[in-house]
Amino acid sequence: MGIAIGISDAIGMARAGLSYSNFHSVQFDGVDESLDATVSPNIGTGDFTINFWIYKTDASGGGGQRIFSKQGGTGSDWQVFVNNPGQMQWTSSLWNDASGGSLIPSLDTWEMWSYSVSQSGNTASWYLNGANPNTKDITGVTGDLGVGNSFTMGRHNTSYEFAGNLDEISFWNTALTEAELLSLYNSGAPTDLSKFAKSANLTHWFRMGDPGGTSEYPTIADAKGSITMTMTNMASSNITTNVPS
Repeated sequence: MGIAIGISDAIGMARAGLSYSNFHSVQFDGVDESLDATVSPNIGTGDFTINFWIYKTDASGGGGQRIFSKQGGTGSDWQVFVNNPGQMQWTSSLWNDASGGSLIPSLDTWEMWSYSVSQSGNTASWYLNGANPNTKDITGVTGDLGVGNSFTMGRHNTSYEFAGNLDEISFWNTALTEAELLSLYNSGAPTDLSKFAKSANLTHWFRMGDPGGTSEYPTIADAKGSITMTMTNMASSNITTNVPS
């Protein structure tokens, strides 16, 4: 990655708030592993963006490989997953939105995926690596997505498990633009969201093992908000050094 300091030194610097580094991600086996919390991001009725890095390792999916799942609480349940045709998919009781035939998650390749929604402007857009948006008109189907009392990464209930790695997951209370998402993509290397121009709109940021690596086990912290994810059916070795760069 073109750095002169060691990983342990970089972790110490990050803990002290002196620098940003991305050395870890969380790996899911596609069988029974997940990250779980008793509260979800509060999307409500506003604009929002979900941004995440994914390294998918299995082309199969049965009913679809779930990446995020919000249930219960207030408003509509919602999910983000790779559907049976292999597209990225958003689903809720308000509207459903697949990424389209030209935006397909690759295997064994790090990619940044973004779902940017302007409920105020009635548009929802999927982006791959910050570009080539697939935009849908959601006029008449917007509403309250609320806050859930169950939030899961990597599966839905006890099925539809995701196989691969997730890294640098962020939630925003604004619809990020293509130019802003391209800046986040940063030519394929995650960047420090705390220094991003729209950092005031960042509501949750899951570093997926950074800065402490395996010492973070058995939880994944929220670097911006207050949601702590519990590693279920996982070990410290699920925090890996496979990262986008």
